[in-house]
Amino acid sequence: MGLFLFYMGRSVMIPRGSVADVYLIYQPDVHDDHELAWDDFTEDLAQVIQGRYKSFSVPNQERWVDCECRVILENRHGFVTVSEYYGLVAVSLVPFDEYPNRHPEMSKAWCENLVAGFQELIHKSFPDGSVLKIGTFSNGEAAFRKVNTV
Repeated sequence: MGLFLFYMGRSVMIPRGSVADVYLIYQPDVHDDHELAWDDFTEDLAQVIQGRYKSFSVPNQERWVDCECRVILENRHGFVTVSEYYGLVAVSLVPFDEYPNRHPEMSKAWCENLVAGFQELIHKSFPDGSVLKIGTFSNGEAAFRKVNTV
């Protein structure tokens, strides 16, 4: 059995309609400027995803979904968001379900086809911080275990 880590996961926002959610522990150096370190982290994350999925690009303007989820990448089928709460990060893949998409069922199928590779890519690219949600307590706190990326 692996190491169990407990984090306040109830406030990490997951956008409606998400087909894949990957969790990471984010721990910037205490001497770094937190905002600058966060920007670097999200840029690295976007570059990793774009490295495999070439159709994704950075949005032309800053966009937020469900108040707390920042869109870091998008293509004609969907978008990738990132949200953070006390060092717990959620990276989500969400298909477009409305305009500008005229075929939401195709977009959902395209995104669902990426799920396993999307999760594996992020876990292997950020092995020290990769965690897997294993459950939620009745008070809303979530339990996570470290992902074995070997």
